[in-house]
Amino acid sequence: MKNTLSTTALLIAGSFIFFSCGNPAKEEQKEENIQVQNAKPSAIEKLPDAAIPIIYKSHLYIKSKLDSFEGYFVFDSGADRLYIDSSFYQAGNFQHENVAVAKLPGVGNKMQTLPLVLDKIEFSFLNQQIETIQTPIIQLKPILGDLADGIIGNQLLAGKIMEINYKKEYIIIHDAIDSIDLTGYSMIKCEKIKNRLYIPLELNIDGTVVIKDKFLLDLGSGGSLSLTSPAAQERNLGQKIKEKA
Repeated sequence: MKNTLSTTALLIAGSFIFFSCGNPAKEEQKEENIQVQNAKPSAIEKLPDAAIPIIYKSHLYIKSKLDSFEGYFVFDSGADRLYIDSSFYQAGNFQHENVAVAKLPGVGNKMQTLPLVLDKIEFSFLNQQIETIQTPIIQLKPILGDLADGIIGNQLLAGKIMEINYKKEYIIIHDAIDSIDLTGYSMIKCEKIKNRLYIPLELNIDGTVVIKDKFLLDLGSGGSLSLTSPAAQERNLGQKIKEKA
């Protein structure tokens, strides 16, 4: 696997690690799709033996099993636990006796009321098998689309090393950093704050505004880079940025 400057290695002691292969430009993606469609089966590159196929459509979709029901769950490093979509939960007709109503933080500082499964749930993904308790049921499909059956938070992979290849759409779980060839990778020091990962970043906007701060590493975000409303208002970006989409 050829590593480019856009390939990033993040090393977090006692937490989880990502090795991410950068996304090609749109033109390269179109060309690759044409080549794959016209290629013979023998010409398609074989994935590494330990690789687990995923689907990458702005988000990372991992085929998972909740009790005995299969679905596609989004890996979100900005979340900390397992979340289940309400439609998927209803369609599966899960028989959980202990379901409470809880208030959890939503967007911004708002609290949202939602069902919370208190029973143990068997959940398997990426060759990992775990049991979870206190699992929230949320309305995810209206936000991400029909493919999203739930969210896999970062605590479900605590202590693991996660190699993500966006271009070839696979993930490999490693138990030790020593077993990986890090040649060609660059390490970025990040900081763990309240179970979230932050990386140092300098953002130059139109050559007039420079923001140098810690940015949340959120693999559950469908965009490349986002600024919060308070950050934009503090720097008066609405007036300073002339060209807006």
